[in-house]
Amino acid sequence: MWDSNNEIINIDIDNSSWYFISCEVCRKKVKSRDKFLWCDNCNKKACFPIPRYRIQLKVEDSLGMTTFILFDSETEKLLNISAKDLLNKSLELRMWKIKLEPNEVILPVQIKNLKGKQFVFQIQLNDYNLNYG
Repeated sequence: MWDSNNEIINIDIDNSSWYFISCEVCRKKVKSRDKFLWCDNCNKKACFPIPRYRIQLKVEDSLGMTTFILFDSETEKLLNISAKDLLNKSLELRMWKIKLEPNEVILPVQIKNLKGKQFVFQIQLNDYNLNYG
């Protein structure tokens, strides 16, 4: 385990959004299948899917720059709001914005405000992140 003091220099939403829709049972990402959401992990329809945080951060310290991903429980503690509640607020704001592209991602101010802040990230290496990043 290693601790690192880093400044968040960017929130990366180029390839993904700040949340994902998860299975209510196993918490894994669900996929669209026909007219419903499907959990491959549980091998069943996700009846009550839940939005969860997945925020990709570009961080920098004296040694260089890297990417960290904040997941649901850590982000909820940091922002003091669940992904579900923040998503609902974002959707309400989106209704008032006129000139948005259909797939344009709106980054909520609570997440935008992380940029420029410094945090100590605890890094723990295991077989998964050594092999898959």
